Amino acid sequence: MKIKNSILALLITSAVLLSGCSINLSGADLIHPPKTTGNEAEIQKLIEDNAESDYTLKYPQNGDFRSAVITEDLNYDENDEAIAFYNTVDGENSFTHMLVMNNQEGVWQVSFDYQTEYSDVDCVQFTDYDSDGILEILVGFVTYSANVNELAVFDYDAERNTGHLVESGKKYTSFSTGDYDGDNANEIMLLTLSTSETKALATLIDYEDNSLYPLTSCNLNPNVTKFEKVQTALVAEGIYAVIVDGFLSDSYNTQVIAYDTSKLILKNLNANNENSRFVKSVDFDGDSLAEIPVLYSSPVDKTTDVATASPMILWYGFDKDKFILTPKTRCIINFEYDFYFEVPQNIVNSTMAVVSKDNKTINIYKLKSKNSKLALSFRVVDENDDDKVAKYSVIKSNSKYDYTYMLVDENFISDEVVNKNFALYEESV
Repeated sequence: MKIKNSILALLITSAVLLSGCSINLSGADLIHPPKTTGNEAEIQKLIEDNAESDYTLKYPQNGDFRSAVITEDLNYDENDEAIAFYNTVDGENSFTHMLVMNNQEGVWQVSFDYQTEYSDVDCVQFTDYDSDGILEILVGFVTYSANVNELAVFDYDAERNTGHLVESGKKYTSFSTGDYDGDNANEIMLLTLSTSETKALATLIDYEDNSLYPLTSCNLNPNVTKFEKVQTALVAEGIYAVIVDGFLSDSYNTQVIAYDTSKLILKNLNANNENSRFVKSVDFDGDSLAEIPVLYSSPVDKTTDVATASPMILWYGFDKDKFILTPKTRCIINFEYDFYFEVPQNIVNSTMAVVSKDNKTINIYKLKSKNSKLALSFRVVDENDDDKVAKYSVIKSNSKYDYTYMLVDENFISDEVVNKNFALYEESV
């Protein structure tokens, strides 16, 4: 199977993890933002009038929306609303404001102003969890405890040009949104690291009767100290899951959190592997489904030094019927020079890959108990190399390198398969 060059598209039509910032105010927290014109100037004037004194713009620290002023069409009327975060000081008290503004017939006005004593904003997301065609505003505020944030959820009322706080107080380290239970309405997945205050837990938050409530939860790996990447992704037809790529004290792992509707429980499908380096979960084979990477070393024969074994990635897919992760494809990979070779299924169990000391050459052998036979060789050539061998042919090139190969055993693998299964890693993921 030819690996297609593609980045994982989060195919969520209603739960949106989409970038929506159209006003970008550069720099750190600013007391006096730069003067602007048009809509930006009107929004800035509203902020100044509402603040009534000096204020400091606050920028979300994580997520897709990193601007102090975010614009988003909350009610899909083709007119953006604006959300601004800023800090004011009243005597000894400091407040962070979330100001929601609406444009009515070309004039900007304040819809509502929410205040909190927390001084920083973790992240902002939008989702329609009650299926009313209006996006709710999900805001995380940074608490005074490490790795603990507090979620606040707001409803926006477009007809009345107002809004209100639906829920506040739920603690999390990271969160994501999506239709995890297949009911055509979105839920919220809260993820927490293990701290003195919290357990390592994934909690599915649902909506009913104008309130949010925990539907179900499952344990996460308590040894994960940091979430490197959290994403909602399609893992099988009709099934969305949260993929959590995390960091342990000296390695990485991946957890897949999915809701099993047949048993009405949330499951942690841990890949059961601790990778020595961070490898993102992506749609590796271009089928619009996320694959989960597990990093390991190529098997070697008894005469080969295990230290020379090439890294390999086993990409897992999701089995919808068994509700488990299952192996899909294996790749020999060179991280230093960013290329990989997908090993055909018919030779997976009879292949040994060995890397040279300078990491420029990977030799692939037909694995035997004794005297494994060289079948294929990949070699990276740069401008400093004068030793291009005539038997090597260029398979890929970029501004830095020629990627070449030499096919030794055409009975083991064909030239056509070599060309089809070789790719540059960064182009694919």
